[in-house]
Amino acid sequence: MDGDAEIDLRKASESLQTAESEMAFGRYNS
Repeated sequence: MDGDAEIDLRKASESLQTAESEMAFGRYNS
């Protein structure tokens, strides 16, 4: 795997985790 693909994969993983965290946070706050 080249470096760019690895970075893109890491960014996608991080944004997925962020989205899940925001959804969970919103659920607790509602």
